[in-house]
Amino acid sequence: HLGLIVVELVTNAMKHGRGNVTVSVVREPTALAIAVSDEGAGFPARFDAAESAGLGLKIVSSMAGHDQEPAILVDRSVPFSRIVARMAVKAAGG
Repeated sequence: HLGLIVVELVTNAMKHGRGNVTVSVVREPTALAIAVSDEGAGFPARFDAAESAGLGLKIVSSMAGHDQEPAILVDRSVPFSRIVARMAVKAAGG
């Protein structure tokens, strides 16, 4: 699922964003945080990734399926466009 999530998020960034696209994956205790950023001005204030009607984000949301937080969210703490998906994984050693 990780590959498909990355492909969908990068495809959206290439289609709707601007400039270079950056992908990072961070291992958390119960999830992988997959962040895709581009150099665009950010998402519209009303945009909610979890409620998006776009097929790509619906696919990402269903594949990520993290129970403890939204599976996909817009990171508004940065001055550019960044979206983060959390994909549930088993805890290390578990």
